[in-house]
Amino acid sequence: MVPQAAEVFRRPDLKHYNGVSGSVMPIPAVATLYNTDLAEWADTQAHALECRDTLHLDWDNLAEEIRALSRSDRRAIESHLKTILLHLIKWERQPELRSNSWKLSIRNGRHAIRKLVAESPSLRRYPAEVHAEALADAYADALLEMGLEDPQPFTNFSLEQTLNPEFLP
Repeated sequence: MVPQAAEVFRRPDLKHYNGVSGSVMPIPAVATLYNTDLAEWADTQAHALECRDTLHLDWDNLAEEIRALSRSDRRAIESHLKTILLHLIKWERQPELRSNSWKLSIRNGRHAIRKLVAESPSLRRYPAEVHAEALADAYADALLEMGLEDPQPFTNFSLEQTLNPEFLP
């Protein structure tokens, strides 16, 4: 929703963006705010965007934050893959220790990846790009968790198995 003209500079909740046009924080101070109070900086930038106030946007830091959003989603996919694979390995190798907690971790990870890809369809190929690395990391962690030094070969779970909501080894 775009604010009405009278609302544009009246935001009592934003100490750096209230009053009249001339009282808005100077541009260098906005960039400094990024390093001292990220929440206030984000609120101030969101308000400037809503008002279409390009003069008071912190362009460099906004660009970096937008890039960070994409990196964050990618890291989340990697983390969920590794968690799913770790629990699949443990499920296969330690049947006597199987638990609903492992099942829940697998299910939640699969759901989280589906949700991330649904929200950002451009990431649909990303799980395939990082699957092999996530599998290697999960194997290394599984060895430590299970206390194995010279393990038998593990199953090489495919991406399809990893993400299949019905699959358990």
